[in-house]
Amino acid sequence: MKHLRMILLGLGSLVLLSILSCSEKNPVNPDTKQTDTGTFKVQGRFLYDSKGEKVILRGVNKMIYYRDPTGVASYPEITKCGANVVRIFWFARDDKTVAELNQTLTNCIKNKMIPIIKCHDATGEWDQLWKCVNNWRRPAAVDYK
Repeated sequence: MKHLRMILLGLGSLVLLSILSCSEKNPVNPDTKQTDTGTFKVQGRFLYDSKGEKVILRGVNKMIYYRDPTGVASYPEITKCGANVVRIFWFARDDKTVAELNQTLTNCIKNKMIPIIKCHDATGEWDQLWKCVNNWRRPAAVDYK
């Protein structure tokens, strides 16, 4: 049962990414080249990049939080396997700052990979889900530039 909850939470993260990426005002037409908007779009069951190209996610899960929080050592190694995405394990704790999270996201993107942040606090613990939601909604995270 615990593994099922972990799978559902991971799938929930991808669904959330899809929902946040949708735009009814400017739907992606895969037959037409789009201008680079810097965002992803979802059309039907497919994810498209900012230029309208279909994206097939290939990547790994990385517990980046403890051993390599900036990803400087990890991300270049991960790209060697052809990954274009990293599911980054993070926690809603006070020992890491929004700036540190931003640094790992920046380094992931510099290595030409899509970062997907996973708040690990709620994995298998649905009652902790609001801890993750509140972590992303705190002023330091929302207002970070």
